[in-house]
Amino acid sequence: MNKKHNKVIAIISCIIIILLIRQFIFTLYWVSGESMEPTLSNLNLVLVNRFDRNFEVDEIVLLNRNGSSYIKRIVAVSGQSVVFNEESSLFWIDNERYFESCFDCFHGLNELFSNEVEVPESSFFVIGDNFDNSIDSRVWGFITEDEIVGRIRIKLWPFGILD
Repeated sequence: MNKKHNKVIAIISCIIIILLIRQFIFTLYWVSGESMEPTLSNLNLVLVNRFDRNFEVDEIVLLNRNGSSYIKRIVAVSGQSVVFNEESSLFWIDNERYFESCFDCFHGLNELFSNEVEVPESSFFVIGDNFDNSIDSRVWGFITEDEIVGRIRIKLWPFGILD
């Protein structure tokens, strides 16, 4: 009876530890869609770090916006300036060209970005790597730190480290 009791306590303890790790430190997420190609493809499995909350430019993050999950790349952080020039098909961050001449990059563009605008405190500007096939900050506007679930650096299926 005592050995059986100890096994039950060990199993329950393991389950609790796994749930705590999943809730507060790491979680798994299956990529859905093509907005992050070629970096991430549909049905890739990624490991999301929920613990480290220091987000920087060029990091890939999982975010939850209005009840839906998205994976995007941070391209501008608080204090940086963002502007689109629809006539020349140029996108600028801090007066440096980010990308140009992408097909339909400005479809549904949020009016906020027709003039140079600064990223607000605790906010980010995110874009999918597949510019032509991504709904992101160009449409939504800025996202807040509260909307970010965590950072993605490891692709588990197929395995790879993301730079």
